Order: sequence, then structure tokens, then C-alpha cells
Amino acid sequence: MNLYLKALAQQLDGPPAEDYAWIVDIDHLADEGETGDAGTMGPSQAPAELLAKLEAGFGDAIWKVYDDDGELYYTGRLVCILEEDGLPSNEAMAGPLDDWGVGAGATEVRYPGKPHWNCP
Repeated sequence: MNLYLKALAQQLDGPPAEDYAWIVDIDHLADEGETGDAGTMGPSQAPAELLAKLEAGFGDAIWKVYDDDGELYYTGRLVCILEEDGLPSNEAMAGPLDDWGVGAGATEVRYPGKPHWNCP
């Protein structure tokens, strides 16, 4: 792809997400017996190799997205490339909320068992 087309694609889609991917495993807002948004993966620029790990059932962490009243909206998994300090990037930690949850009205993402990853 030439540089002009690459720059245009980044303007339309945003910068590539090179270090994380996520999947919605449970849509807690779905009607009983429905799957709702379960199975949704993102972000749209997620690397194929990380999406493949999610499809295989792998995850570096479980995430849960809540609204400002504490209602649980979604539960899922995150795979990411850790930085030198052993933590995911800020974009990766906030990804399930910023990429997906905010559109549904969520305001916080929590990582059970990894409270230092939580992002309000």
C-alpha cells in the first residue's frame, strides 16, 4: 500500500492497534436465551494473530465493563503484548471500554484479579 493510502486509511480508521485485541464473551444486557453481542471482537484494527488467540479461547485477562451505576454490561477476554514494565499499554487496558463499552453507555472497565489494570 502506498504511503498516501496508508495515511488515508489511518485517518478513516484511526491508528492501527498493534498491541491488543478483545472479545465479548457474555452480553449481560441481552435478553434471557439470547447471545446479544457475545462473540464481538475488536478493535477493528486488531492484529489477526491476536484475534486468532481469542478465537482459540486464549486470554491474558478477563475484563468486565460497567455503567456509572455499577451495572455489569459485558464480560470478555483481552490478549495483549506487554510493555517493558510487564503491563499492557494504556490503550490496551482501556480498549474494551473505549472501543466497545462506551457506545453502550458503559463508563468503567475492571480486570478481576488484576486491579492495577482497572480503567475508570
